[in-house]
Order: sequence, then structure tokens, then C-alpha cells
Amino acid sequence: PNAATTLGALGVIYYQEAFKHHPTKKEHLRTSVQFFLDAIRLKPNSVPFHTDLGLTLLDLGDVDKAIEALKKAIQLDSNYALAHFYLALAYQEKSVTASNDADKGKFSALAANQLKKAISANPDQKDQYLEDAKKWGLTLDNANGKNTSGTSGTNNG
Repeated sequence: PNAATTLGALGVIYYQEAFKHHPTKKEHLRTSVQFFLDAIRLKPNSVPFHTDLGLTLLDLGDVDKAIEALKKAIQLDSNYALAHFYLALAYQEKSVTASNDADKGKFSALAANQLKKAISANPDQKDQYLEDAKKWGLTLDNANGKNTSGTSGTNNG
């Protein structure tokens, strides 16, 4: 395998390890981010690397940078379902943490729109996407701009 693939694989390994070793979770996630950034430097058009970076940043609580990475993945491949799904979760997080109703509604609608795009891009995963999204308080009903959850979906503990 080439260097970018190796770096990306290391990023995935550190991401997975972060959830096995809770005392060092954030450290593992930060290391994962660095591996993904290094992989992207070598292979800037890799949709999976940008997507994995976005998910890792989201788990670190850096929602704005996660959105940026996920939008880049979608810019590279508008049919990459996982990027749309993780972007839906990032927008849902923005909705939950928004300070006013207008922003809550805006981000909730953006989240539902991205969830629909994920399902459209990969209909075989519809049930899984809906189940996972529900854990974040996100349903397709959010399309009307209503946030159905008062709690954050992230678990940065």
C-alpha cells in the first residue's frame, strides 16, 4: 500500500482505539486527526479520508471543522452517503447547541436534508441511518426546521 493509505489506516485504528481506552480517548482522536491530515496531504482528493477526518473532528467536538471536512468530501463526491450522513449529524449537533430558535430550525432542516441525501445515495442503509440518526435526536421530521431533541448527540466523555 502507498503512504497515504497507510496513514489513513492508522487514522482509522487510532479512531477505533479511542473508544476502547476511555482515559485516552481525546488523545487517540487527536492522533487520528493528525494521521488523516497527513493522508490528505498526500492524497487530497480522497473522499474517505475527508469523511473520516470529519467524523473524528465531530467526535472531538470541533463541529465547525467537521462540517468543513465533510463538505469537502461531498464536493469531491456528491454521492458519498457516509459524508452526507455524518454531515447530517454535525448539523444536528449545531441545531442542539444553537443559541436561538432561528438557528436551531435552520440547522435542524439542514440536518434532515443531509440525512435524506445519505439515504438517497445508499438506500440499502436507510434503516441503519434512521436508527443511528435517532440517537442524535434527528429524524426526517426535522425537515420542517423543528428540533426534536434538547440534548446533544455527542458523547465526548
